Amino acid sequence: CMHRRGELPLDGKRILELGGGMTGMSGLGIAAAVDAAEVVLTDGHPSCVANMRVCVAMNAQRGTLRCPVSCRRLLWSLGRDDGAADAVPGGNADDAMPATGFDVVIASDCLFFTHVAAELEATLARCLAPEGVAVLVQPRRGGTAEAFLARIGREGGPLELVHGAPGAGAGDDGVVESLHAALESTEGYDEDVHLPFRIVLRRRRG
Repeated sequence: CMHRRGELPLDGKRILELGGGMTGMSGLGIAAAVDAAEVVLTDGHPSCVANMRVCVAMNAQRGTLRCPVSCRRLLWSLGRDDGAADAVPGGNADDAMPATGFDVVIASDCLFFTHVAAELEATLARCLAPEGVAVLVQPRRGGTAEAFLARIGREGGPLELVHGAPGAGAGDDGVVESLHAALESTEGYDEDVHLPFRIVLRRRRG
C-alpha cells in the first residue's frame, strides 16, 4: 500500500525480510510486484530457510519474480554489536549476517517474541541504511506490540518511531478496516491476534 501510494517507493531498493517463516510471503510478494534491487528473505530456523528456498525456486521457475531473491538464516542475536561472530556456529556461508545498508526492512507478526525484543531492535538498527526505514505489520497480541513501541520510545535507543498506533490499520487505506468489519462477528476471529497495524521505524536522528 505504501509503495502504491508513493509513500515508500520500492523500485531499485534493497529489501530485507526478518522472520519470514516457512514461505517468506511478504518478501516474495514484493519481489513479484516491484523492480527492487534485491530481496533477502531471512528466518532463524533452518527448516524455514530451506522451505523458503523451495518457494523462491518455484516462483523463479514460473517467472513471477521481478528482482533477485535470496534466503539466509539470521539469528537476531547476531544483530547485537557485542563482538559476536556473524556466522552461525555449525552453519554455512549463507548463514552469515546479511550485508547492512538495506533501504527497507520488513517483518510481519514478530513482536510477540518478547524474550528477544532487544535483539530484534538491534538487528533492525544494524541492517538499516542511514536513511532506511523498517515497516512492521503487527497485531497487538496481548500488549506485546505496545511493549515494543514503548521500548522504541525510550531515551537513547537506536531507533525512533515514524508511524504506529494500534487501531491505525496496516495499510491506512480502508482495506484492513473493511476486512475487520466483515470478519469481527465471525467465529474464531480475535482482533487482538488477527487485526494488524503498521509500525514504521528509522534510525534515531540527532
